[in-house]
Amino acid sequence: MKLLLISDYTEPDYFSDMLTAQLLSMQQFSVDLIAYPAYLFNGFNPDGTFYGRGYTIYGKLKPHNIPNIVDLLNLSDNAINAYDFILYTSIRRCSLFLTRISGLISRHRVIAIDGEDDQFISHKASLCLYYKRELSPSSALFPNIYPISFFIPSPVLDFLQLNHTIYNNPKTSYLAPCDPRDRSSYTFNTEASYYAQYAASYFGYTMLKGGWDCLRHYEIIAAGSLPYFEGIKYCPKTTLAFYPRQLQELSNLLFVAYSNKSIDSHFLSQYSFLLNSFQAFLKAQPYSLGSTNLVATLSKQQISTHISCAPLFHLLLVLSNIISSFTYCKQQRLRHLEQTSHAIVGFFKFILLNSLRDLRNFYIS
Repeated sequence: MKLLLISDYTEPDYFSDMLTAQLLSMQQFSVDLIAYPAYLFNGFNPDGTFYGRGYTIYGKLKPHNIPNIVDLLNLSDNAINAYDFILYTSIRRCSLFLTRISGLISRHRVIAIDGEDDQFISHKASLCLYYKRELSPSSALFPNIYPISFFIPSPVLDFLQLNHTIYNNPKTSYLAPCDPRDRSSYTFNTEASYYAQYAASYFGYTMLKGGWDCLRHYEIIAAGSLPYFEGIKYCPKTTLAFYPRQLQELSNLLFVAYSNKSIDSHFLSQYSFLLNSFQAFLKAQPYSLGSTNLVATLSKQQISTHISCAPLFHLLLVLSNIISSFTYCKQQRLRHLEQTSHAIVGFFKFILLNSLRDLRNFYIS
């Protein structure tokens, strides 16, 4: 299976980078890139400017994963058509030659990934299969728009297990010190110390922040701890669509039940079952690439559809983006974040203006 990944890799982008790392490590795929993501490979030391301090995803791939780099500008039509699939791994940050490519090959062979925190869907979705991380229920109604979720690439999981003593550590605290409700708790200075504080705790606290899907959920599990996920019942079913919600509900119940009780054999039995189940999910998730639909499409087990009437698609998408903006604001308020009415109105205006601007740029281009 021959793939071309299109992203400029000028700056870190969690979803683009984890997807790239995983595809480069899977032998069934022959992967070409248009730029070299040096920050994914051994020897790279992220500085303080990296989001999340560059922990987990970066500097983990080995030299044998180095991809072939092609010059997209000079690729012939025949060369483009030779790829089984072309993936835009961060469609809202890099969409080079999307119109040309979607006109050359079948649109079910052009795949766009939108890993941004918001629920906005770009009008470029009319040219491809579109996978959205924070997918709203209204946008999920479109036949070519699908949910996708974060995962930790398999080579990264291997690295964490080999280089950090994070499994079967003695537990010294009930809840990990690192708490997303309190930025002053971010006191760790190395990746090893970040994972160690989770590994030494029974639970790690996680929640909705910019989006529901967050790398922190998966890092807690990778460290050998259970996530306590505040407010997951408010998360739309179309977001975190492949996350084990039933396990999470059981984990939340266990956390609450023993928050003021001594650890006993019943707790340890339930804890062991949940942790093993979560880690089985974590190890399997990379091979689905964050979406069972995506991996089925790439293996040609499923031919997806797209809307052929572009004007109607774009009109419906504007309406969906407006509905999604209300949904997002409601979710933020339910999570007790400090959202004033002014901020909510501002966000609604952002979505509406961004949708109209995106539509205008689509037709101009």
